[in-house]
Amino acid sequence: MKRGSKPMPVKRRSESFLDVAEELKLLCVKEEVTDMERAKELRENRVAELRKSNGTLEMGYKGILDDIKQTLDRRRVLEEYYSKVKDNLQTTGAVSETEINDFRKEAEACLKDLGTERYTVLILGETSAGKSSLINLLLGECIMPTSIQQNTLTICEISYGAAKEAVLHFANGRKLTRVLTGDKFYKYKDYVKKPIEDETWCEWIEIRIPNPLLKGGVVIVDSPGIGDSKRVSEITLKYLSRAYAFIYVINTPNAGGLQQDRLMPILSEWKKLYKGKDCRGITSESAIFVCNKWDEVEKRSNRNQKEDLERQIIDTLRKNIPELDEKFQIIKMSVSRATEVKERFEVMDDDLKSLVNRLQRLLPLCIERKTEFFYYWISGQLCSLSDQLKGEMQNAKRTKDERLKARKELDDKLSELKQGTPIREIEDAITSSVDQAQIKLASYLQTEEFRTKFFRWTEDDVPKTEEGQNFSKMKEAFTACIEQRFEYTLQKWESTDNVFSQAHLELEALFDKGFLEFEREIRDIDRVLVGNSPGTDVLAIRSQNEKISSDDWRDFWPVLMSVGLAAGVLSAPVLGVLAIGKHLKDHHLKTNCCQTLKDLSAEFLEDFITHKIRSYVQDKFNEETNRIASIKRCHQQLITKYEQRCKDLTKSEDESREKEILNKYRPLYTNLMSMNENLMFDAIQNGMKVMYPSCQLEVRRLQYNESEREACLGEGSFGKVLKGRYSPPGHRRKDVAVKKIRKHPDPSNVAAFL
Repeated sequence: MKRGSKPMPVKRRSESFLDVAEELKLLCVKEEVTDMERAKELRENRVAELRKSNGTLEMGYKGILDDIKQTLDRRRVLEEYYSKVKDNLQTTGAVSETEINDFRKEAEACLKDLGTERYTVLILGETSAGKSSLINLLLGECIMPTSIQQNTLTICEISYGAAKEAVLHFANGRKLTRVLTGDKFYKYKDYVKKPIEDETWCEWIEIRIPNPLLKGGVVIVDSPGIGDSKRVSEITLKYLSRAYAFIYVINTPNAGGLQQDRLMPILSEWKKLYKGKDCRGITSESAIFVCNKWDEVEKRSNRNQKEDLERQIIDTLRKNIPELDEKFQIIKMSVSRATEVKERFEVMDDDLKSLVNRLQRLLPLCIERKTEFFYYWISGQLCSLSDQLKGEMQNAKRTKDERLKARKELDDKLSELKQGTPIREIEDAITSSVDQAQIKLASYLQTEEFRTKFFRWTEDDVPKTEEGQNFSKMKEAFTACIEQRFEYTLQKWESTDNVFSQAHLELEALFDKGFLEFEREIRDIDRVLVGNSPGTDVLAIRSQNEKISSDDWRDFWPVLMSVGLAAGVLSAPVLGVLAIGKHLKDHHLKTNCCQTLKDLSAEFLEDFITHKIRSYVQDKFNEETNRIASIKRCHQQLITKYEQRCKDLTKSEDESREKEILNKYRPLYTNLMSMNENLMFDAIQNGMKVMYPSCQLEVRRLQYNESEREACLGEGSFGKVLKGRYSPPGHRRKDVAVKKIRKHPDPSNVAAFL
């Protein structure tokens, strides 16, 4: 129906007062009525109101796709800059062929990522949370079967097709790929429900349907329910890195619906993506958490209980995601109610409208973040090349004695960099943290408190098994039961003792210290090479960690970013399958299952302490270990690069050669600097956020009062510097200096301002 046209009345063949009253309840009409005519009037008014304010699902699709299209023009601008930089790289001898190839490879990967016409949204959640129902709601038809068992592990990728088609990809190549079309199309649902043990189990099913949202490039991926199976996590995590965004569906009535042992592996992997060097613009905003079945919570809880539950969910998520924006990223809704309203009245209720609004912001936002990342990366390449040219020109101006003096000074500073003292300190601290955590964990596992909690089993704790269930199923059930008890008990211990979270805090401080130390060493080297400290006057904000202007340092900063606190929470341990086969066979015929679990728990604990505790603790520090390994690789690359530039200082050049270098490089240097100024100006004109190594500057997190006299730290013809406070996401507020420009922005003064 077109917006603005007269709403069509809701027609019914025959209906009772109870039917209409039920629909009023569905439409969230609070007025109590006893008159049939009044009830119908209220229903018609509410439906008309929803049509006017929320519209139809198809209108929601249009809003999402229109906003996506608006972000795509920026890619063409970046392609032009990339082409210019590539051409300039080929005209200078200051950059090696290897560096040129590395630049080309990285840039083309970024452009390919930006140029995709597939915007994948991964749907995650525990079994029975309502993932499939949410997908059916978004797509406007029943595509995914509901009430799927926990041992079904098929990934379903739903994309656009002119005609309905399903492509079955059987596991391990056991069968050829099969295509279902026409009358056989919906048979794919039978394969979605098949357990992994079935010989016709599909690891992956492609589902193509004619749908306006999908035609615009959106791809919906339905993941297996996150239950007890480790295979589920493996399959899900594989797809996480391919997603533009993901939606995590929470089974809210189930004690808040956030099981740490199931959610943490997902959040940990996602965190690696948006904090890692290869994130390509993935951010902490790239997720929505849907608190499904909220209508059940409203029925069973009073106001205080609902607020407590909501706060519990927010606190749990924020503990893992310090940057969480709960107003945008958390939605309370009832998928079943929204589905029924859409089917009966062909409108979006407030819940569905809220979800569509979030997607309308989320997908373009993810594209913008990827664009910002590439803007920043291209700018870094321009600065790096400019500095190399500046170094070459500076060297050409030096006399032989000046070169020898610079070479000696550079040798000394390079020797200091080679020592890698911050790296050694961090490595030693990680080893010490592992040792101390292992001692504390081993000590706790020996306490009477832990053993009482871990060994005490009641009939309510015994895993449910069916009569005649095969041995492998019983083994899996007993294993999962004991592992879950172990994980839960350790999580409670960590929540009070904070052994791992405190260790992560201390390591985070050490990474920050190493960041500053390496910055100082690299600045000192660049002063020798270039003749001054590159970019020392281009700070917009100076805080405890200054903006890094040495562009070789750009290789370092992503891996030196703060570790964060999310890793401090114990996640599901990868303990392997319990070696309980023989013992279970001996025990499972006995009637006392509680004693069986107690005996097996004792064997489990002994095996863990003897063989697995070290690797378990080391896993908790994987993020720091991987980060320091990345730093070491970058450190060596910097040393190699500086050693080559050190050799260049003592090249014998006659006067004519020096003039040739200056004549060749000066126009190129000027061109590159101008190009970077225009790039930054374009970024700001397009609403891009300016990215900094230690944080991403967000104006809403910056506070200053220009009217206060004591707030002014200094001023000149170009601008003034004000006292302010900045709150980086997930960190305490810091005192900062804010530089405010006086003139109308243009490429030149914006570059100087930054």
